[in-house]
Amino acid sequence: MVDKKKPQAPGLFILTGPKAAPKQVLFDRYASRLVSEGSVRTTYLRLVYDFLNYAEAIDFHDEEQTRKKVQGFLKKLERERGYCAGSLRVAFATVRAFYSRNTIIWPFGRGEAPQISEQEVQVPAIHPDLIVEMIDVVKEKGTPRQKAFLALSTTYGLRRAELKELGPTEVKLKDKTLYIATKKHGRARSHVIPDAIIPYLAGYDFKPVSISTVFLTWYEIEYMVGIEHSPRAGFHSIRRTLVTILGQYFQESEVKLFLRWKKKGQGDMLMSYSSTTFITRTGTTNQVQPAMSDMDSRMFEKNPFVGAWK
Repeated sequence: MVDKKKPQAPGLFILTGPKAAPKQVLFDRYASRLVSEGSVRTTYLRLVYDFLNYAEAIDFHDEEQTRKKVQGFLKKLERERGYCAGSLRVAFATVRAFYSRNTIIWPFGRGEAPQISEQEVQVPAIHPDLIVEMIDVVKEKGTPRQKAFLALSTTYGLRRAELKELGPTEVKLKDKTLYIATKKHGRARSHVIPDAIIPYLAGYDFKPVSISTVFLTWYEIEYMVGIEHSPRAGFHSIRRTLVTILGQYFQESEVKLFLRWKKKGQGDMLMSYSSTTFITRTGTTNQVQPAMSDMDSRMFEKNPFVGAWK
């Protein structure tokens, strides 16, 4: 039985012929196989519920018809709810899971999901006071992943693509170092991890995740804090806020170096050799290059969010 408190689709028939099945049957089958819980489960169920309402009478045996329905649904989300490419990608993957769990042929091929572009549209920044409020709530109520992602975002201004790639080889709590493989042609570098955020990283089992998981983590935090989602808001919004704050105290070149922007010239060598990996009898250990370590320490002193994690 599906929890009646959860969204349920109306009992309209969507398949034609002797194998016709009501929407409710397909919805219930999807819900019964959904392992997610809490706000994440609600998000998935709501998206499927809205898609079934939008699709109305539809023959899933007609791949061209179902393809148009999915495309129309994504356009509706973009037009009426302001969904960006990342949010549309989450919706696309959710509907695909609904198809899969009902053994319905998915009418899209590899590479046809909405593509995410960092240059897409101006990403809004978030007021520093609201970010501190988010930190306070997540510290108390957040899951290990929510704590880790928000701590890293507010400390280093990580992009969503950088968050998704983090694994145990990048996060070395014993050495207090973090290696970030940057995106957008930036320079990969290692950072020092401040003591204030170590407890919130220690509880998370780091492993690479999908970009959809990064988006859902953001939505979970918004839901927990009680913030209404703003179009295109996400972890990158915190990066923009951090740029604004640090720009008040440091030269542009220093802020760009700290936030791993691409730089031509001497900065390239400094970035390339910003950390050293030593091989030991028990594995490897990292040390951040002294000049870069000093830069991190100075940035942390002016970053109001690092102190909020204490």
